[in-house]
Amino acid sequence: MNDLQNEWNVNYPFLADVFVLLANSSYLLNREASLEQVKRDLAARYPSLGHVFSTDTLLSILYSIGLLGVIRNGKTAYVYAQNTERQVKAQDREFVLHPCFRNALQSTSAIKLAPFESELDPDSRALVSRFAREARHGIQESTMAARFARAFMYLAQTVVRLRLRLEKTSLPDELRAELATNLIAMRNELTQAADLEFDDPLLVQNVVARLHRHLRQLTGRLGEGGWLAQDKDLLYSFEEAIEEMERFIYRVSCANSVEVRSLLALGAPLSRTSDHGRQRVCRRQ
Repeated sequence: MNDLQNEWNVNYPFLADVFVLLANSSYLLNREASLEQVKRDLAARYPSLGHVFSTDTLLSILYSIGLLGVIRNGKTAYVYAQNTERQVKAQDREFVLHPCFRNALQSTSAIKLAPFESELDPDSRALVSRFAREARHGIQESTMAARFARAFMYLAQTVVRLRLRLEKTSLPDELRAELATNLIAMRNELTQAADLEFDDPLLVQNVVARLHRHLRQLTGRLGEGGWLAQDKDLLYSFEEAIEEMERFIYRVSCANSVEVRSLLALGAPLSRTSDHGRQRVCRRQ
């Protein structure tokens, strides 16, 4: 960042402020929404340079010095690349922070969300589940564990279908790659959980509730960025996967008479099924 600032500071004395304003945010920028606050802050700090801070001029400057690339037809182009337009076009809507500067600005996610990471400990969790199973059933295989394993694999296939749907979208390549990385990690969590043969309903609920929360957060960030408004089918696919997880959690809670509302406490459920309807299902079971 210092090299870039030193090289261009005479021409653009406001670069240090741009770096601060772009820090700790998504590395994907929208022409209108993402730059509006940056423009206002720069105009307030440098009133004599107000004419520089129009959207077109600011984007052209940041693109010309290599700080930003432009996304065209889902592909990212930088000013120094061969066969690349040297100017920002009026129809260019999405821009991306160059990878060289993302760590320095702490802008390493397209959706401002930490990647999904497994919390499963194969040794300790499998041991706990095995001891619980043996205490209740002796050495015999638990029917409940087998049912949970099948359910985990069903949810894993739901996540796989979502990832395949994602590949057909026109989202920017880097955004699709980040989403795919999250979904692959979530699928792996489910397949690992199936292998561990859990038969403790509370452990099962906790595993799926973590996945459910992350998927809802991921969906929310995509919505905030306007990406789902461009693809209603993708929005439906995300909602469908979320609802599958909600149904699973509630079925387990009904079967085990465990209250799991707190596990879904991060915002209102996205399921189209009402709480009252769910309570009636629990009573029938």
